[in-house]
Amino acid sequence: MGSELFGPIAFVLRARAALLHDLGPSLSPQNAFQLLQGLETLPLRIRRQFDNAAKVGLHIRRSPRSSTPDCRPASIGSARTSI
Repeated sequence: MGSELFGPIAFVLRARAALLHDLGPSLSPQNAFQLLQGLETLPLRIRRQFDNAAKVGLHIRRSPRSSTPDCRPASIGSARTSI
């Protein structure tokens, strides 16, 4: 029935439909929702990660056990303003 309806391009359409079905390029509704939720909260999570890393760096810098920490207070402040 497909070859009568679509003519010479019936094979191409069938191959494309089978490929789309097998590979699943479209998201399910649940996956699309979770992806959107993740994108909405991305700036908040990145800012929180940066703040936590800055706190860890300052803690290491102030620790009497560390001799030469690899963080400088000037670089911490300037990096936060560029975000």
